[in-house]
Amino acid sequence: MAAASAGAPSRRCHAGSCASAFCMAEASARSGLFCDANCSSHALRAPTSIASMAAVTTAVLSGEVPIMFSNLISTMPQVQAGRLRALGITGPARLPAAPEIPTIAESGLPGYEVTGWYGIMAPANTPADIVNRLGAAIAKSLQSPEVLRRFAGEGIDPVGSTPEAFGKLVHADLVKWAEVVRISGARVD
Repeated sequence: MAAASAGAPSRRCHAGSCASAFCMAEASARSGLFCDANCSSHALRAPTSIASMAAVTTAVLSGEVPIMFSNLISTMPQVQAGRLRALGITGPARLPAAPEIPTIAESGLPGYEVTGWYGIMAPANTPADIVNRLGAAIAKSLQSPEVLRRFAGEGIDPVGSTPEAFGKLVHADLVKWAEVVRISGARVD
């Protein structure tokens, strides 16, 4: 989710090819890389790496930077208290835990989609029958109301799939993010 301070004025940053872009704070690189690679269409640039979500939230609340990307569970208490303003969900659809918050794409940035996922992986040489049994057990657990309630409490909307479908998702994300990194010019120091 993207969020901004509900009241504190923000300082502007000037960086790279987007001289009028805003600074953006984040504890992870994924959203920042995406914005960096899409600067002209998304008007966000100059990610400011901050070590923890608490520090990112403090930086936004103080006006040091005007926008942050965070998970729903970390940000919603500040949004509900009126200290942060939810700008949008970074995924392709509104979240059941916060249906009032539009997606970034709905808010006027079509094509913007940055999502994270959790998955269970096994060594490459794991026998297919074990992988299939594990996949079936996971799919069964995702039908449990208690499991779904606990995920919802963390702001997670679980999507069960087959091992093959999950493998395709992982591959597609590797291709997508490799291109984003290439476009951004990011380098490992």
